[in-house]
Amino acid sequence: MTTNQWNAERIAFALLMVVAAVMLLWAQSYHRIGYYTILRLVVCTACAYGLYLTIKSKRVGWAFPFGALIVLFNPLVNLRITREMWSYIDVVTAIFLVATIFFITVKSEQAIPETLASKENP
Repeated sequence: MTTNQWNAERIAFALLMVVAAVMLLWAQSYHRIGYYTILRLVVCTACAYGLYLTIKSKRVGWAFPFGALIVLFNPLVNLRITREMWSYIDVVTAIFLVATIFFITVKSEQAIPETLASKENP
């Protein structure tokens, strides 16, 4: 993988996490049910992409929280949780998603040049 491809993945990851986090925080006010369905789809997609990147970069420890959030925000199966509990879940999830931008990209950024160097010099 070239450095430009890696940078594009990092930018896409950061953008997707920020969009999902903003939508989660905006969900604290009242909206129609359609907004919450789209929210679940966006968060589930963001977490699935985060899961893909963590497995790709061999950071399996981060895969478990992403997997749990995929199950929690799955748009196909509606979990019966109170609005108050969803408020707490949404805020904690938003904080987690923003934090992963810094933790996953910084560590992965350090690992990529070593991988590229080892492929270039057999």
